[in-house]
Amino acid sequence: MSISVRPQLSRRALLGAAAALGITAGLRARRAGAQALGVLPERLLFVVAATGGASILESFLPVVDVEAGAAGATLAVQPSSLVETVGGFRCLAHRAGDVGGLPLGGSFLQRTFLQKHGTDTVVMTVESTSVNHFVGQKRFITGANVNGGRTIMEASAAAHGLSLPLPNCNLAQGGYLEPGDDNTLDDRARPEAVADARTFPLSLDGVRGVKNAPDAALVRRARGVRDRIDDGSPFGHTFGNAPLRTRLLERRRNFLPEAEARDLITNLMLVQDDPARFPLAEAGLSSSPDGVRVREKFPGLVTDAFDAQAALAFMLAKTGVSQAITISPSFQPVLNGLAIENPPLAFDFSHNDHPSTQNLMWSRILRVVDGLVDLLKSEPDGADGTLWDRSLVYIATDFGREKVRPANATTFGTGHHLNNGVVMVSPLLRGGRVYGGVDPTTLLTHGFDPVTGDAAPGTLMREGDVYSLVAHALGVPFAGRRDFPALVRG
Repeated sequence: MSISVRPQLSRRALLGAAAALGITAGLRARRAGAQALGVLPERLLFVVAATGGASILESFLPVVDVEAGAAGATLAVQPSSLVETVGGFRCLAHRAGDVGGLPLGGSFLQRTFLQKHGTDTVVMTVESTSVNHFVGQKRFITGANVNGGRTIMEASAAAHGLSLPLPNCNLAQGGYLEPGDDNTLDDRARPEAVADARTFPLSLDGVRGVKNAPDAALVRRARGVRDRIDDGSPFGHTFGNAPLRTRLLERRRNFLPEAEARDLITNLMLVQDDPARFPLAEAGLSSSPDGVRVREKFPGLVTDAFDAQAALAFMLAKTGVSQAITISPSFQPVLNGLAIENPPLAFDFSHNDHPSTQNLMWSRILRVVDGLVDLLKSEPDGADGTLWDRSLVYIATDFGREKVRPANATTFGTGHHLNNGVVMVSPLLRGGRVYGGVDPTTLLTHGFDPVTGDAAPGTLMREGDVYSLVAHALGVPFAGRRDFPALVRG
């Protein structure tokens, strides 16, 4: 079981987290006349943030040393012994070695991912416009403001999720957690920040889990009195039509009763009863009926926040709570015994050790995406298909990494670089191939023709193209969208 460097949650901390999260989670009202509870949206978006700068050259677009010729001695190329071919992709084998003196974890193999999901996998080359972490992260979810500042999660939630309780749930950090800059966006499509997937369900009921809480009937009466006092108070008279107050009261009066009626505190509870850490039974609570499934797929979710995020992402989609869900590893180290699973600064530990960090973190990202996709593929959607049939996973990253190394070095650090590529996984895309290419003498990627899919040396794809592709595949219209018929299935 993975062990993160996070304090264990006591019962007091558990209930304290419930109270704290109740402030931030509660939340979104349904549109009048919304569809029945639990009905699934037509499309589902999962953004998985490769935090810190994941290099596409260290996953599905590696260059073998002999291809670079003499230039290869000072480029971040790969020895042929590490490069494997699966279908239309290359990938890298697991590296031996350590990170910061700790042995590498990350035993999930890139080839395993491609063997299972390669036909739905797309690599799209791109050159970004910032090497600042926060700026780069936000630009990769706003397409550098290609859609008026809306993030792709906001745009997708606005198009497909406004009838859901929490259309846009975001468990990530940094620029990936930021809302967009479009003030005309329906407020329900803005991101709902979730601090911890494991305690989040506790925020979805105002009474259950609270020791010596009054009965439900008394709570309903108290809420009614509170609402009347709010409306009749001097503050209520003075600011009765203030937009912020109106939104707050609307959320309070609509979302929480719905969450309680749907028993989301149970249906989204990932963890099982543990008197020392998660005393569910003592608090009159229980694990979700899907808890066994998600814990089998993500056995480390109690101590590894990234696993817990992926498990909750599946359950939010499965229960018809959210349409767009964002997750990310943190910058905090995570250990599995003495082996390291998540280095400090995630992918950005490449400053210290590029080859090992990239290999380890790509293993981590792909393992979590693999588990999420497996769960989606196993869940019927009620329409003769599965949840996977309507899903798209976008592995976003901050930027690329430098392409050079000291002569023939096998261990070296890299800085930030604009040139890179991204990975998407979806049955909505024409997968199984790389769109674009890489010059083996410089390791710089180039673009492609969006109509034919043919590589187009001398051209570049930008963040707005990545955004447009996701929007095209999900059926999200906006003025100026660039369509990619070569990549999107009809």
